[in-house]
Amino acid sequence: MNGPPSSVPPAAAGPPPEPLAPGSLFAERYEIVRRLGTGGMGTVYLARHREMGRLCAIKLLHPRLLRDAEARERFAREARLASRVIHPAVCAVYDFGTAEGQVFLAMEYVEGRSLGALLAERGRLPLRRAAALAEEIAAGLDAAHDLGLVHRDLKPDNVIVTVGRGREVVKLVDFGIAKGAAADPAADLTAEGIVVGTPDYMAPEQVAGDPVDRRADLYALALVFCRMATGTLPFRAPTAREAMTRRLTEPAGSLAAMAPDLAVPRGVEEALERALSRAPDERQASAGAFASELTEAVAHLPEDPAADAATVRLDAPTTPEPRATGGRRGRPALIGAGILAVAVAAWGLWPGRPAIQPEAGPAPVDSMAATADTGSASGPDPAGPAVPPPRSAGTPLPALPTPEETTAPATRGAARARAEQSYARPDADPLVRAQAAFLAATVYNVVGRREEAASWAERAVATLDLLPDTPEHADRRERYRRFLNQLRPAPPEPPAP
Repeated sequence: MNGPPSSVPPAAAGPPPEPLAPGSLFAERYEIVRRLGTGGMGTVYLARHREMGRLCAIKLLHPRLLRDAEARERFAREARLASRVIHPAVCAVYDFGTAEGQVFLAMEYVEGRSLGALLAERGRLPLRRAAALAEEIAAGLDAAHDLGLVHRDLKPDNVIVTVGRGREVVKLVDFGIAKGAAADPAADLTAEGIVVGTPDYMAPEQVAGDPVDRRADLYALALVFCRMATGTLPFRAPTAREAMTRRLTEPAGSLAAMAPDLAVPRGVEEALERALSRAPDERQASAGAFASELTEAVAHLPEDPAADAATVRLDAPTTPEPRATGGRRGRPALIGAGILAVAVAAWGLWPGRPAIQPEAGPAPVDSMAATADTGSASGPDPAGPAVPPPRSAGTPLPALPTPEETTAPATRGAARARAEQSYARPDADPLVRAQAAFLAATVYNVVGRREEAASWAERAVATLDLLPDTPEHADRRERYRRFLNQLRPAPPEPPAP
């Protein structure tokens, strides 16, 4: 993309476009891998740029919105605004336009999990870990604020947690309802007095429909920190309307009141009291200033040994996440803020020193029918049991399976489980993770489960892409890509004239 988009693409003519099929080519350059999910604004697909070989997420505007001028403008605005923010903590936008009758947005694909999913699983996080994540989020917000942009819908579901730079890092997503702090009122798509955002994380001025600036995002960040630290939110009430009314009329209260069993440093309470002030002028000057106060206040606390930011499977279900204890999953009060779509597989990985085992060569794809079976020592799943949860970095990595173990019916189930466990470990060396994904793909291929094999081969290639371009890595990358290309479904034949 040559700079951010400057105009809204015209509405497509003719019947609504068909869903994109795996293996098809979109916009003459994006090979579709699979559909990732669907939300209020459209559908997201995992794709690979044909020339660059880079994974990305392709977000398509929903067909029913193609002729809705306001929806198209909001979609274009998401591309314009997000493309302006270049920061490690913000999801990058690569491309935008129209193709094949569809309006699309191409963005970074991050192999990670939403903070909302992490909190739904853990309930709450240790204070020091919560403060570290708040600091990451604040850095992304400050980068947007420095350009005059206000996110306006910061919440756990719009924060992706992954691993990079040797620690947990985040990616902010969904700038679909963001706007410039100094935008031309005549060009604003939201009428005065209309509430836009997710009620649970709105600042009082946003609830009231008043103009908002960076301090509204700061307020939302403080609420996200409350949710991380206590497992709940202040201003709890039977209905969202009551909760918003309390936010306009009552002080937020303390973390100790929300979680009586939690020992909270005084500096944390003081930082939150300022950030959750009803008057924007009484809050900190920036999200970064608030995060710095938190970090300083928790510096003496022990580190969280479980801060491992486990990555999500590319083939994980895309159904809505369960509700978190003590909190309501908010919905946008007016505007569907798009869906989670983020980017490049694990763009930084923790170092490790495990011994590298030889990997298995792939079974020929054409022979899958001959090698597939439905009965094995592993039980009803011919590929073996599901992968065990990843263990902490203090536990030694399991040895990668040998080629013989990945193909023998008696051992391939355990081999696949060990490979998947090694891949899920954040402290594994990138090359080991790539080999582990390739070995898992090999097992799935042997038993004829082509879709799962392609998914794991895709991960192997993506992880290798993060390594230096040495002759050894180049040779391995080429072999993995050949295997992946064998597994991908052939593009549909063009209709006969």
